[in-house]
Amino acid sequence: MKRTQSARCDAIYRGRLLAVLATTCLFALASGCSSDRDAEQPIAFVHKIHVAQEEIPCTDCHVGAEDADHATIPDGEICRDCHDEALGDSPEEVKLVEMLSTGESIPWKRVHRLKEHVRFSHRRHLVAGQILCETCHGEVAERMLPFVRPFISFNTELGMERCISCHLESGNPRASIDCALCHR
Repeated sequence: MKRTQSARCDAIYRGRLLAVLATTCLFALASGCSSDRDAEQPIAFVHKIHVAQEEIPCTDCHVGAEDADHATIPDGEICRDCHDEALGDSPEEVKLVEMLSTGESIPWKRVHRLKEHVRFSHRRHLVAGQILCETCHGEVAERMLPFVRPFISFNTELGMERCISCHLESGNPRASIDCALCHR
């Protein structure tokens, strides 16, 4: 009889623990831990001015895209090359110059993030595949505000389907759809 009562207590304990964990997870999602929430960027960066008007290639600011697996988010040193002082009258540029003058890093929020089990190389896609940044990141040259969420969520089945269809339609024999090439 003691075992039955002990087993019942264990079941009650596990049930309560499960309820607490479920409530905690729901609370965390509701309070903003979800990846669906828009990131608040520190500066209202206008890609259109830099890419379309000034014709600055993406790879000038997003270092590593051509020669590494990952492209970087621009740091203050890259911005300082042109913005040691304000070039125009934008309040956002003034904010940037003030940040740069203190040596403070720009706290950009990363929005394009693949899951840990996915292997992706910017270099392989840009250089070997000759795929334009816009293919995955959209019409960046028209953006008046910084990214606050991914243009395409590749962490969904739809995102993976887009990768597979692009590989199939590319005509590039090296663009394989072998699962082991992209998934660890």
